[in-house]
Amino acid sequence: MNKYAKEFYKRHGVEEIHPAAETGLNMAGKKVMTTKYCLKHQFNICNTCHPEQTEPFYLIDENNHKYELKFNCAKCEMEIYF
Repeated sequence: MNKYAKEFYKRHGVEEIHPAAETGLNMAGKKVMTTKYCLKHQFNICNTCHPEQTEPFYLIDENNHKYELKFNCAKCEMEIYF
């Protein structure tokens, strides 16, 4: 992160600034995204309708890297972990 980005975040009240993934930080096992878009809901296997569906679920990219998906059904959110 460059100094201008740091200044921007501080100016907007961010108290704790972590290094960006682009710096080579080890992101293994870290949450990289929280989204309201939920694949369980999209594929009609949401826990509210289908509690028998078991986790874990993964997204797999073109380099065969697996990203674990975790679901917070109470908030209707999906989390993606590196």
